[in-house]
Amino acid sequence: MHSDLVDRINGLAQNARVQHGKEAPAAVLGWMATFRTWCAANGFEYMLWDNNNIRSVLTENSAVFDAEPQYCGKADVARLEILYKYGGIYIDSDMVDLGKDFGPFVGQEKENARGLANSVIGSSRGNLITYTLLKLQPMFFWGCPTAHPFERTGPLMFDHVLYSIFSHITIFPFYVFFPFFWGHTPGQAAHKPMTVAEYNTAYPLSFTVQCGYSTNNLETTLV
Repeated sequence: MHSDLVDRINGLAQNARVQHGKEAPAAVLGWMATFRTWCAANGFEYMLWDNNNIRSVLTENSAVFDAEPQYCGKADVARLEILYKYGGIYIDSDMVDLGKDFGPFVGQEKENARGLANSVIGSSRGNLITYTLLKLQPMFFWGCPTAHPFERTGPLMFDHVLYSIFSHITIFPFYVFFPFFWGHTPGQAAHKPMTVAEYNTAYPLSFTVQCGYSTNNLETTLV
């Protein structure tokens, strides 16, 4: 998440995901497997966070987690708690690793020059930036009761906090982790994700892609 974490992040052990409240389709399990492979190859412990164990980590913002009706918003809350307490790399379960080496980061969205995506986050344990996001998240949540999760707990909250308080952070360009916008995959139907090999051919400069499981309505088409 911060440029001076490059050396320290590689020694941390937590790779965390939050699953969307039900058994994952085979396609999603395949995407998740790409990161289990990455963890095994890079000395990271793979940890799946789901409904069975997420309560154990919720201490700061459990009230926000309970009040948020959408799973994407609940995951926004949980990822900050996980990273602050354990450190490591948080990866959404609809991300796909393309088999290249990468370190700590905040990724930029393709269609919003100041939109900071929060699906891939690297953080040291007890990191000040993560702590600040964690502490300010309730203010955005309770202060914007009609807003969508991406506005009050997710990317736009990240945008406001990081640009206004931590102007020295390094922001990677969109193509590194998010080369296409959800549902806007060139040359294919929105609900038919590519294989890893096809993604690598289409996006040779990218380290990951995000298939947009909920945003792209893939829960209605994947089995």
